[in-house]
Amino acid sequence: MLRPLLAFLLLLGSYLCLHSQVNDLSNTSAGQIQYTLTGAIIDGLSSQPIEFATVSVLNLTDSTLITGTSTDKEGVFSIKTTTLKVFLKIEFISYETVFADKFESTATGNIVNFGTISILPNVSLLEGVEVKTEKSTLMMNLDRKVFHVGKDLVSSGGTAEDILRNVPGIWVDIDGKVTLRSIGNVRILLDGQPNLFIGQSNSSGLRQIPASHIEKIEIISNPSARYEAEGLAGIINIVLKKKGKEGLNGSFNSNIGLPENLGVGVNLNYKNEKVNLFGSTNAWTITKNGNAYYRNRFFSENRADSIYFSDLDRTHSYNVQPLGLRLGADYFLNKKNTLTGAFSIRNGKSVSNADLTYTDSYRSRANIFLITKRSEEENGTDINLNGFLRHRITFNNRDQSLTTDFSYESDRDTKNSNYVEHYFDGNLNSIDSADYLQRVRNHSNYEQAIVKSDFMSPLPGNANFESGFQSSFRRITDDYEVAEMINNVMEVDSNFTNDFEYREVINALYADFGKKIRQFSFQIGLRAEYSNVTSGLGKGSPPKVNDYLDLFPSTFIGYDFKSNNGIQLSYSRRIVRPTFLDLTPFFTLRDRRNIWRGNPDILPEYIHAFELGYINYWERGTFSVIGYFHRTKNVIKRLQRVDPLFPGSTITQAENLDFKRNFGLETVYTLTLLDWLKFNGDVNLFHTYS
Repeated sequence: MLRPLLAFLLLLGSYLCLHSQVNDLSNTSAGQIQYTLTGAIIDGLSSQPIEFATVSVLNLTDSTLITGTSTDKEGVFSIKTTTLKVFLKIEFISYETVFADKFESTATGNIVNFGTISILPNVSLLEGVEVKTEKSTLMMNLDRKVFHVGKDLVSSGGTAEDILRNVPGIWVDIDGKVTLRSIGNVRILLDGQPNLFIGQSNSSGLRQIPASHIEKIEIISNPSARYEAEGLAGIINIVLKKKGKEGLNGSFNSNIGLPENLGVGVNLNYKNEKVNLFGSTNAWTITKNGNAYYRNRFFSENRADSIYFSDLDRTHSYNVQPLGLRLGADYFLNKKNTLTGAFSIRNGKSVSNADLTYTDSYRSRANIFLITKRSEEENGTDINLNGFLRHRITFNNRDQSLTTDFSYESDRDTKNSNYVEHYFDGNLNSIDSADYLQRVRNHSNYEQAIVKSDFMSPLPGNANFESGFQSSFRRITDDYEVAEMINNVMEVDSNFTNDFEYREVINALYADFGKKIRQFSFQIGLRAEYSNVTSGLGKGSPPKVNDYLDLFPSTFIGYDFKSNNGIQLSYSRRIVRPTFLDLTPFFTLRDRRNIWRGNPDILPEYIHAFELGYINYWERGTFSVIGYFHRTKNVIKRLQRVDPLFPGSTITQAENLDFKRNFGLETVYTLTLLDWLKFNGDVNLFHTYS
């Protein structure tokens, strides 16, 4: 354990040294004269000041970028530089680009005033911009697909869930579960960061984001080293519009569906120059009903004939009633520093009922010898608390930033279940002496804390660099008790009763470098993650400790042809760690015929993911085709066996298989026939073998 720890500390020290050097470069060296360049940007037609215009300071000899800034609400800019051998480049969307040099300015000491600079609208460019904002478009960047949300998809009552339903390549089912390429557990980010209101495929959180607030949706099917290496499904990043309206605004949404699916939500937002306050509350009641039928056949050892049949008919209903509240604020300390804090609480109640009928027969389904009717009732409560704090710094160059996040989550879940079984012979005569009553109590606590920092900076020569670190701590405790009626007394069953604790610490460092050379572009990155996992039973049992250091490289290569089409190739290494239930070393009772047992020796999965894609743009649409291949080692597979310790029961346990290969072909298209008629869709063909 010492060697991986020393290796991680060495990586951390390297990162801190690099970060210190970057900060030193942004400061003015001692002894240099510092000049201040000032001025104001206005509209040449209306004489109104222009906010957020980009002012770049370029070297007079080779036109390379030295620094830059943006104008404030009054159109004023102020930039510090150590040389006067410069000229200015002023840019703003839908306006002509303007250049100004120091000969058009007046100097007083070390302050150079460029005065008022007028810029005029670019009529042809303005027309192009209007088209793009009216209609949604799909673009393919080097490491992701980007869906720009236009007015054709934004409605006054729409939410983020409605937008995702219209994005090619994303599937949202009737229950709001989000999948990519038929794989669930998709990570959903908000402005590139984990968010306490939306997590993995969280439809209730998506309903709290108005569609009108969304600028674009990013689909990252093969994440780079910047993102956590955990998972294979991919990432959906929801990017919000940055320039919100000042004052008070809000929205109200409601939902009615069958079977029972009722919900209401309120979103409020207040913004001025110094603060942005936001909050929401929502309440839902959702009922799901279902039916399932299973047929099981047991063979003799040589599979010569069937010796036993066991069929199951199951009907169930589930009702959940969550109530949530979230509050938060952005505080604009100055033009370059923003502090964000948020808090949420969710309280939920659930009721689940199920009726199961087992039919057992010998050698033929006509020879029924036992019928078991089982009733299940479960009541649960869940309380979730979330806190989030972020500090974001932007430097003189607006594309250079340092973001630091801290988040904490706590979840307390309690479930109380009662099970009753009645037994009948093949003629439906009751076997009263064999009736069975069971009670299960389950209390689980979940805690997670994450601190992370990300630094992003453009580099000369059309390049960029990213680096950062993340440290996360997760703790889960699970207290599980099973009791059954024996001689009219509820007695605890020691075979299924225990308490379990799981601790996970993951420290990570990463670096990414990208560059574009004419039509060719590439991005390479490396992420190092040191994991320490401790799990074990209570009552003095020795814990199981597993620690390991892994490297996760990523590579992206792209080439853009001149006729609006291009190809891309990418590779990344991923990991899927065992879940809490996979590692639980004791038995968990589903019913007396189906028992779950964890495996504390299970190993993580490691995946090599490759993608090769082609995209073509034309005036009225896009078409892309992506081939992908995944090779997985140490595949975690849940296998069923008959265990002699529990005659008549099936034991399900997670185990590692050698490997698995998955390959597929995904096509995505968008087509606009008329201004009011648009088609989009995707087809995903895949095959898996192991």
